[in-house]
Parts: sequence; structure tokens; C-alpha cells
Amino acid sequence: MFPLLLSLASLAGPMPADDQTAFCATGQPPEVHFLSEPRFPPPPDDGDKEIESWFEVGPSQEVSEHFVVHWGPQARFDADQAGFILDALEQAWHTYTVELGHPEPPDSDTLYVNVYVADSYAGAPAASTGTAYEARDPNRRSYLVFNAERLGDDPEWIRFVATHETYHAMQYAAGTWRDNYVYQWWIEATAQSMSARALRDDTWAIDRLHSFAHYPHLSINAYEEIDYDNPRSLHRYGAYLFVEELIAHSGEQTVVNTFTQEINDPLEYMRDELAWRGVDLDRVWFDTITHTITMDFPRHGAYAEHMEAHADLPDAALQVSFEVPSGGTSTMAWAPEATLPGAYGANIAHWADPDPGRYLVHIDLDDSGTKGTKGAGLMLELVTRSGDGPAVYTPLEVDGDEAHAFVEIPAAVDEAWIVIGVVGPRSNPLEPEVFAYTWWVESLPSPPATSGGCSQTGGAGLGWMLGFLPLILLRRKKR
Repeated sequence: MFPLLLSLASLAGPMPADDQTAFCATGQPPEVHFLSEPRFPPPPDDGDKEIESWFEVGPSQEVSEHFVVHWGPQARFDADQAGFILDALEQAWHTYTVELGHPEPPDSDTLYVNVYVADSYAGAPAASTGTAYEARDPNRRSYLVFNAERLGDDPEWIRFVATHETYHAMQYAAGTWRDNYVYQWWIEATAQSMSARALRDDTWAIDRLHSFAHYPHLSINAYEEIDYDNPRSLHRYGAYLFVEELIAHSGEQTVVNTFTQEINDPLEYMRDELAWRGVDLDRVWFDTITHTITMDFPRHGAYAEHMEAHADLPDAALQVSFEVPSGGTSTMAWAPEATLPGAYGANIAHWADPDPGRYLVHIDLDDSGTKGTKGAGLMLELVTRSGDGPAVYTPLEVDGDEAHAFVEIPAAVDEAWIVIGVVGPRSNPLEPEVFAYTWWVESLPSPPATSGGCSQTGGAGLGWMLGFLPLILLRRKKR
């Protein structure tokens, strides 16, 4: 039977919900105080490798094939708990190295990977604000640190934390990757996806889904210091949803390659990998965003249940940037400043109970962002739903950074959304850049009828649409 990992906080009562699901602190590691020289203590009797530690070694140790756990008397922790964590670490190690083909961390044939229980003895690594973190010592070897106070007593949660942090060690194992906040989103999103594979369970990965879906306007590489009271700061964890779609088109090996090959940008590497398969990366990203509206994914039931449970969060309203009146709008309007999209960010406009008829959707994007970045492009899609039926996705034609797209809303449509996406060069995530645009959903008169009272079709219908071409051209942005 699993021994309870009681935290000091749990002795005073249950932890808040956010505390129970706060984990990786990669973005904000604690201050590190390495020893001037590493320690080489003798391993426990059943150990067959050496221990090299740049921290004081724990008075208590437990080893497995690849790991050694150090702990002391200042935390509620024992050998049974260490053994449970070691089992989870070894399972993850097998999945990542044997099944997925990651190289083993350097010197792991002769040295154990150190795992510390934070602040449990003098000289132990400090705890972070999360449950665990991965970092590297002066020899660039990964070590893991667990916060016993935050582990709690849920064995599945502990397995997930161990598995997630082990993947961080694999990301750095080949020596091709260095810490860079620009790609922090890829580090965390892929750790979410790969840990779900190691566990054969994505329950905990789903737990940050709302941090992505509620903020579609954020650039895919959005970065800010982690604050567990602010779901937006966990956007990069929820971005695993995009990674899942990339894997569906290219397989897990392409993700592994981003950590084992010398590349400049993981997203651009994935673009090339998808291109020779005949898939457009921008389309995969945009489809991910448009499908978050109804959580139209293979795991729809679990995703929708999670989103419903988080629907009352204050920022849930940010998922929709603005509302479109039932009958369209009479004039042009600027998109709300609060949710202007970054590159690889999007706005979702909700069109509740649209009046049936023909409309002209105008979007005019300023292709120069707030930091002066040029070259942004536009993506546009209409999503409709009738009753409890499936969502219908209709890509709308764009011309660079603007669109004047005809749409027709049948009487059966109960609800619709217009999704405006921005693609192009991504900015420094520490200085977020957004792109302004104007929008207009213009109601058009019904087409003229034939003498028999039927709507014109074919060439005549095209002629009716072309009649609006001069009007559209007059509205085009002057260059």
C-alpha cells in the first residue's frame, strides 16, 4: 500500500487547489549555492555506481539503477517514499531512453543522477515555489529537487511530477540545448506531452489546459514568471495541446529531435518536418486554436469537463475578445486593446444566434506590431454550430494582412465564431508585441431573384458578388 507523503501544510488542513497542482519552477529556480568542489560519498551498499554531488550529501540515501535520493531529518520523508519516487523515475527513464530514443544523461553509466529533498538537511538545495524542479550542476549534469511540503499524498500526482521533471533531464542530456526563456514554452509543453506518454495517462497534463485556452491572444512563446494564482503565467504548460497536434502529424521522434540535434528554433524545425509531409505548421497551430472553442479533439470529453470546471475563473472571459451582433455591424471597429494578439496568437469573436443571411467579413491587420516587427500575416476562419451537432470549420480567404470574405449563415446555425489569427515573426517574449486590426461584419442584401422567384446561382450569383468588388477595393488599406 502506498505510504502517505504527508506535507507539513497538510497537517494544518487541505492545501488550496492551486497549491496541489503547482509543479515545475523551471522559469524561476531558487538561488543556488554549489560547493567549491563536489562530494564523492560512498554509495549505499546496494549501489554499483558512484555519487558525485555539488551539494552536501544527505544523511539518508536510497538508490535505484540510475538515481540516488538524498534527504535529511528536516522533512517528513522516509525510505518508502524515496522508493516510490525512484520507481516513477525509472519508469520515465525507460520510456524516454528506450521507447522514445533520448540519449541517456552524460556519465549515467558510472554516476547516479542526484535527487534531493529540498531543505531537508543543512546544505541541501533550496525549495522553489513549485513541487519540483530540474537544474544543472557546474558539470552540466542534471539534478532534481523535490519539495516534500508540496508533494501531498496523491500517488498519481507524485508520479506525474517525477515523470515531468525527468523529461527535463532528457531535454538537456544531448548537450545541444541551453536555457533560453525564448523557448521556455517548448521546454514545458513538450514535458507535459511526453510525461503523459510515459505514464500512459494525460490526467495531469490536462490540468493546465485552461491556461492555454483562456488566453488565445497570447503568442505561443509567451513567457512570464510563474505565479500559481495567475493561470496566464502557466500558458506554456497548457500549450502542450499544440504539441499534441504536431505529434499527430509528425510523430514523437520529431519532438525528440529538437533536443538531440543542433537547431536554432524548435518551431521552425517542426515547420520543416511538417512541410515535407505536406502539412503547413501555421494551419496546425490555427486549427488547434479554432478547435479549443468547443474542445473538438480526440479527448473531447475530458477536455470539455476540465474547461467547464474552470469556466468561472475571472480570465475565462478573455477566451472571447468581442461579440458580434446578431445582424452584423454597421461600421468598422478596432479590436479591443486588452486582447490584441501577438504573433501566433488569435482572437475569437463570438457571434451568438446570428441572423441568417449573407455577410462580408472585413479584417484589416496592421502588419507592423507595437515593437515595429514587420511581416505579420493573417489567418481567418468561421466556426458554426447547429444545435448539439458538431462544429463546422470554414477557412476564409485572406490576402496577406487583410481579408474581405463573403460568408453565408444558414437558418439552422445557432451559434458562430470568427477566429482571427496572426502568424509571422515572433518577438522577444520578455517584451510582448501585439498587432492591432479593424473588423467589420457587414450584412449584405439578399441577391436579386430570377423571374421565377428563385435566387440566382452559378455565374449570375458570382456576378452579384463581384458587384461589391469596387466597394471592397475602396476599403482596402492604403499602402
